[in-house]
Amino acid sequence: KRTPGSIGGVYLVTGPNKVGRASAIEHFIKRLLGSDDQHPGETIDMWPDIFRLRREEDSREIGVELARDFSSRLALSSFSNSYRVGIIHEAELLTTQAANALLKTLEDARDQAIVFLIASDPDSLPQTIVSRSQHIPFRAVPADEIYDWLIAEHSFDRPFAKNIARLSDGRPGFALELARDAQVLESQLAPARVFISTLHKRVYERFKDANALLSGFKGAAAAETASTVIDDWRCVVRDILMTHLNQPENIRFAFLQDDIQQAARQISIQDARSIDDRLKRS
Repeated sequence: KRTPGSIGGVYLVTGPNKVGRASAIEHFIKRLLGSDDQHPGETIDMWPDIFRLRREEDSREIGVELARDFSSRLALSSFSNSYRVGIIHEAELLTTQAANALLKTLEDARDQAIVFLIASDPDSLPQTIVSRSQHIPFRAVPADEIYDWLIAEHSFDRPFAKNIARLSDGRPGFALELARDAQVLESQLAPARVFISTLHKRVYERFKDANALLSGFKGAAAAETASTVIDDWRCVVRDILMTHLNQPENIRFAFLQDDIQQAARQISIQDARSIDDRLKRS
């Protein structure tokens, strides 16, 4: 356990989802606070002096009331005579009022407290928050390193680990989730399967199959899912181009490599570029 000292302050941790931001923060907290009677087990969620701020499940933003409650709890005296630690998840979802309500808390987080803000990009936050933070960027991890990690640390089969590493987009946390959960893996492959399977279908059949990918989503969630599907389709088109260029090692959807090779026989490089341009505009 460490008594408060010079590492207190505000840290803005940015990078893609599931690249390892939250797990790195939790690992740091465990090393900082140590393991004793007040800090047992594998999770920090039941530890004293650990406070989280995150959006409610049915909300798309973090409102001012949640921010004020977080600030009030973080301002309490330390239960274990150590640091008070606050973790703000999806900090880019803070409303303007919520961000303003946190400013004094961020200014006071020096010797006695540590605040971590987790966000996708520093530009997604108000400058008033960024200027009060030390920026720690997380970047995509090379597929070869994820591949080695999946084998060495988690003992996955080599061909399976290689395909997972390519599909993970440089995000170790996502790679592990894909490898462990068959449903998550299939949901990630589903848009690519639809794209490939509808190449020779009629227009109304294509719309029907594409619409099925949005089943269960409404409003903003449906729009966000549609955007993700289009991004996945662009990745399929890129894989087709990689096949034409004889670069199979750069194919993202390696699980579907045979289907992509078949599609490449039907779609020329020029057609693939035209399709990608239309998807980009979409």
